[in-house]
Amino acid sequence: MSVKKQLYEEMPSEKLPNLLFENQGNLSFKNSSSDWGIVTPSFSNGAVYADLDRDGDLDLVTNNIDQEAFVHKNLSRELNLGNFLTVKTLSRHHESYAKVYVYTGDSVQLWENKGVRGYFSFVDPVAYFGLGSLKMVDSVRIVWPNGKVHQRYRVDANQELIISETDEESSQINNKNKKNKFTFSESKVINFNHKQSFYDDFKKEILLPYKQSTVGPSIVSGDVNGDGWDDIFISGSKGQPSQIFIQREGEFEEIENFDFLIDKEFEDVGGLFFDCDGDLDLDLYVLSGGNEYLESSPFYRDRLYINDGLGKYYRDKNFVDSSGLSGKVVKEIDLDDDGDLDLIIGNRMIPHHYPLSSSAKILLNENGIFKNITTEISTGFSEFGIINDIEVTDFNHDGKDDFIVVGEWTKVGMFTSVEGKFQDVSVSYGLDNELGWWFSITSADINGDGLMDYILGNIGLNTKYTASKAKPFKVFANDFDTNGTFDIVLSKMYKGNYVPVRGRECTSQQMPFISEKFNTYTSFAQASVQDMFEDKLDSSLTLEVNEFRTLVMLSTMEGFDIMPLPNPAQSFPFLDCAVLDLNHDGLDDLIAIGNIYNTEVETPRWDAGTGMVLLADSINTFQLSEAHNNHFFIEGNAKSVQLLNRKEKMQLLIVARNNDSVISFEIKR
Repeated sequence: MSVKKQLYEEMPSEKLPNLLFENQGNLSFKNSSSDWGIVTPSFSNGAVYADLDRDGDLDLVTNNIDQEAFVHKNLSRELNLGNFLTVKTLSRHHESYAKVYVYTGDSVQLWENKGVRGYFSFVDPVAYFGLGSLKMVDSVRIVWPNGKVHQRYRVDANQELIISETDEESSQINNKNKKNKFTFSESKVINFNHKQSFYDDFKKEILLPYKQSTVGPSIVSGDVNGDGWDDIFISGSKGQPSQIFIQREGEFEEIENFDFLIDKEFEDVGGLFFDCDGDLDLDLYVLSGGNEYLESSPFYRDRLYINDGLGKYYRDKNFVDSSGLSGKVVKEIDLDDDGDLDLIIGNRMIPHHYPLSSSAKILLNENGIFKNITTEISTGFSEFGIINDIEVTDFNHDGKDDFIVVGEWTKVGMFTSVEGKFQDVSVSYGLDNELGWWFSITSADINGDGLMDYILGNIGLNTKYTASKAKPFKVFANDFDTNGTFDIVLSKMYKGNYVPVRGRECTSQQMPFISEKFNTYTSFAQASVQDMFEDKLDSSLTLEVNEFRTLVMLSTMEGFDIMPLPNPAQSFPFLDCAVLDLNHDGLDDLIAIGNIYNTEVETPRWDAGTGMVLLADSINTFQLSEAHNNHFFIEGNAKSVQLLNRKEKMQLLIVARNNDSVISFEIKR
C-alpha cells in the first residue's frame, strides 16, 4: 500500500479552472469564465445551479476532489443587469416535464421543467427567464406532457409564477397568426418495416467514417394506376423485397409484385417512376447499392420494371445492366428532345474501396432500349465522385434542362446543356471549391422571386470533424500495408501538418505495421501522416472537404448567392428535404430529416435529426418553426422523406427509416 501511495503522490497533476460559456445567440457561445469570476483552479467533478438566495438569478455550486466545494454567487440582480421571470410548474408526479414558453415581441424562450441532469445529478426544477430591460412579457404558455395547455397574458417581470397541472385549462389562446398556423398529426397509414440485413463494414474497412451498407431505404412517389392519387415505392434491404403501396382515396394498399420477391437479394437504395415505353403509365427504374457484395457482383445491377397500367410491375428482361455498380440516385431528363425520357444515374463508391467512386452514367432511351452515352455527351460526369444526389433543373435560365450533382468529398457539380452536350461549369459559378459531404440537393423558391433556389444538404457541424478553406479535412487512400486490402486515413491539420483523426489502436488494426513503427501511443500522437506513410502518400488517392455546413444557393440572374442555413439546421446530417408552403405566404418552406446511426466506434452516432421545419422569409433567411413542438417528432435512423397529396388542404408526409417502420404525418394548413 505504501508503494501505491507513493506512486499516486508522485503522479503529475495540474488543477485547471472550470469553463463557463456565454450564449451569444444562434447556437454560438463565448468563453466568459474569467469575465464572470470562474478562475480558481480545481479538480471539479460535479456542478449544480440553483437560485440559492431567491433573488431571481442562478447561483452555481461546484463539487471538487480533495477540496472544499465552490459556491459562486450570481451578482446579476445586485448589479441591475436585467429583469427576470421564474415559472414553477406543479404536477402530481415528482417532475412535471412541462414545456414553458415566454413570448416577448417577436422572440420566444423555451424551458422544459425537469431537474435530472447526467448521472445522479439534479438542478432546481424551476424555469428561469432573463428579460433584459423588459418589465412585462406578452404571454406565458405552459404545455403539459398530456397535451393540456395553460396560458397567461401580460405577466409582470421579477416574480415567480406558479402553475399547477390541476388548474383549469386555458379555453382560448390568443393567436394573432391563426391563419398561418399548420399542424402535424401522426397517421399510421402505411404498414412497412424496413429490415436492414446485417453486414459488418468495419470488419474489413475499420477506418470508415460510417457504414456504407446502410444508406437505405428510399421513397419514390407517382400515380402508378392513373386514378389521380399519389402512390409510393419503398426500397427494401437485402433479403427483403421492395414494396409498392397504392393510395385509394387516402388509404394505402400493398400490391404484391412477384418479380420484386424474386429480386429480394438486391440491396435496393433508390428508384424512379417514369414512362419508359411511351404508353402513358409509370414504369419503374430501381437502383441497387450498398457495400455488402464484392465489386461487380450481379446484385449491384439496376433493374427496369414495366407497369401493366394497374400498378403491377414485371421485370423487363430486355434491360440488362452489365456494369453492376453500387448506385444511389436516378433522375429523368429528355436529352435529345424526342419526347421520351432518358436517365442520369449517380453511383457511389466501389464496394470495399471507399472513397474510390463508381462511374456515373447517362442512358439514352431509344424506344425503350437504353444506351450508355456518358462519355459521348458529358465530360467530367462519369468520374465525378461518390454521388449522393442529382437535381435536373434549368439553373442558367435558358429554357433547357441542366443538372446539378453533389456527393461525398466532391464539389457542387454544375452541368449545363451546350449544343446537345453537358459541360461542367462549376468554376464559372464559383462552386468548384465548395467541397463537402453533400448528401442531398433540393429545389425550392425560398424568397419568392420566381427563380429556383437550391438547398445543399451536408453532414452539418454537430460532429467531431471540422473543415474550412484554410484547414480542409482530408482522406488519404491506398493499400498502405500492401496486404491486398484498401486502407483509408481520415486526417485533420494540426500545427501545420496532417495527422490521423483515428487512434493508434484502430489504425494499427487496419494496418499492423503502424504499431511496430510507432510502439508507443506518444510516438503515434506526435507523428504526422507523412511520417507514417512516407513516399506511399505520393501514389495515394487524396480527397478533401472544406465545408461541412448545409448551404442555400440563392439564384440571381447573374449566378448564385451562397449562405448557410441557421445553426439549428447544422445539428444533423441533412439527408433529405420536402418542400411545402406551410404558412401560405408564397414562400417555399422546408421539412428536413436525416440521421446516420452506424458511425465508427470512436465517433458517437449522428442522431440529432428528429425532424425540422424551417419557414422561409422574404429576406432570404429561415426561422425554426414551432411545429417542432406540435406533435412533429421523428425518432430513428431517418433516411428519406416524401410529400404526397392527401385530401383538400392536406398533405401526407412520409418518412422512411433504416431498420425501422415507416412513419407518416398528416399536415393540415
